[in-house]
Amino acid sequence: MNASEIRTRITDLEKASKDSLPADRFIEILNSLRNEIKITEKLLRETKVGIAVNKLRQHSNKAVADLAKDIVARWKSEVKGTVAKPKSDAAAPPPQKRVAPAATTKIPATAAPEQQRKSVSTQGGTGGRSKETDKVAWKCLSDPVRDNCLGMIYDGLCFEAAQDVDSSKILSRTKAVEAAVYAACKRTDQTYKTKIRSLYLNLRDKKNPNLRRRVINGDISPERLSTMTSQEMASEERRAEDQKLEEENMREAMKPTAVRSTTDQFPCGKCGKRTVAYSQAQTRSADEPMTTFCECQNCGHRWKFC
Repeated sequence: MNASEIRTRITDLEKASKDSLPADRFIEILNSLRNEIKITEKLLRETKVGIAVNKLRQHSNKAVADLAKDIVARWKSEVKGTVAKPKSDAAAPPPQKRVAPAATTKIPATAAPEQQRKSVSTQGGTGGRSKETDKVAWKCLSDPVRDNCLGMIYDGLCFEAAQDVDSSKILSRTKAVEAAVYAACKRTDQTYKTKIRSLYLNLRDKKNPNLRRRVINGDISPERLSTMTSQEMASEERRAEDQKLEEENMREAMKPTAVRSTTDQFPCGKCGKRTVAYSQAQTRSADEPMTTFCECQNCGHRWKFC
């Protein structure tokens, strides 16, 4: 995922927050960021995606908050790894000497061109295919919105597709899927656009090649795909992760919690409302004041003070 696509996801997150969309929408966008980004320090600074995800650590929905925390922790670990790597390489120059012999590098390069092409075909391509590289006629519906959505679905289906998968076959499936979504929505409203975006994100999931393959091969009909939820389209790995997260949330919900009261004495710093639920706990030594944990019942903003 490049910087432009990341900024689009950030915009999606901001819109989801502004419109108070369901938690499933946040989880869908966050999963795409977690699965499709190879994070670097440069990318974090350029896109500010870390700031956008970090804001969701305080989301009122625990599943969204936990997923945001997991992504932030993972990115921190990955960035630390990439920063530390050049130092270890600089301290160990011997590998450069092993590359020197010309005889060992020329033989494999000239002996296996056909084998390399075969590998691309059987293992699922390199991920470089798109509507532009395949040069397909995707602007064919006389409607800019539907044409753009058609292009998104094509990019999702051809993602990492083998080079021997005919582009005309992918385009045919793409048109059928878009037509099924449009038939269900009747017009290019927000419901239509949200569904197309959901299909695109799930089809582009690197960990879910089986979904793309089944759609292209016709195992999943366009009509069926147009009605599938994100959970139904998810890969086995993602379903296992979601199940684990759900079980953790269930265990967390069953833990005894402090009794909360409602007051109008603490104004919310985010929305200004005074409908606030609060609880108190001794988080420091016994002779220190208790910590008060607050949650706005209007916008879900949380804060604490002593």
